Amino acid sequence: MEFSYFTNRLDGMYRKFQEDFALNSHTSAVYECGGLEYQFCLTPEGVWVTVVDQNGLVVIRLCKRVYDWEKV
Repeated sequence: MEFSYFTNRLDGMYRKFQEDFALNSHTSAVYECGGLEYQFCLTPEGVWVTVVDQNGLVVIRLCKRVYDWEKV
């Protein structure tokens, strides 16, 4: 899958993650979309996301340090 496939979906989930953090101080969350699991984790370096398929295999890892998503 293309990098843009993930970044297009991440922006909406990222806003939800920010809301959860602001309201409840949650520093991690898991969201599902399109048969994939998006695992968010807030760290001092930024927000890290691991995308996992239905078999539990890592599809891609991304990080948002300031403005844009980066593949890591």
